[in-house]
Amino acid sequence: MKRYIVLIVIIVIFLLVTLGLSILSGKSNSKIMEEVLTSNSYTINSDKKIYKKIVNGNSLDDFYSNSSNKVNNKYEEYTFNTYSYDLVLFSINYYNNNYYTCTITNNLQTENTNYSCEFTYKNNSYIFNGEVDNNSINCSHNKLSQKVVDNYCNYIGNRIDDLNIEKNKLISNEEFYKLMKKQKQEIKEG
Repeated sequence: MKRYIVLIVIIVIFLLVTLGLSILSGKSNSKIMEEVLTSNSYTINSDKKIYKKIVNGNSLDDFYSNSSNKVNNKYEEYTFNTYSYDLVLFSINYYNNNYYTCTITNNLQTENTNYSCEFTYKNNSYIFNGEVDNNSINCSHNKLSQKVVDNYCNYIGNRIDDLNIEKNKLISNEEFYKLMKKQKQEIKEG
């Protein structure tokens, strides 16, 4: 009887040690995100929740300074929220006295993509909002000519393509992809 108890205790200790070593040797979710994002030129903010990557090298202050001086320029940044798993492209362009501002959000858990864009044209502002459905957008505006709407919708489509390219860079990392897939599965089961 003592043999069985000793054998069971040894097996339990062995299993606990094995489990402990596997937990210690594996990377945490936050470590996986940190490694992938920093290797793709993202920097973390002070609250350690949002990673940011400025695409064009200028600051937002530089953008506004240039545009106030009527200089055509743009500012683009990607952010990744480590709690919501939202990858966001914020893009603002100033061109010939008009502003083109877009925020495209892709949730890497749910794979939902939404856009909200505002364009100025002839001293008026026009807003386009929507969701990407099967890689296409329903983009229309009843106060503008079809030619102008088509131009804006193409612009929105190009920004969505840019976001998808960035997303594909991130999920090309197998660990990051598995983490997003795992989180997606937890949402479905929850």
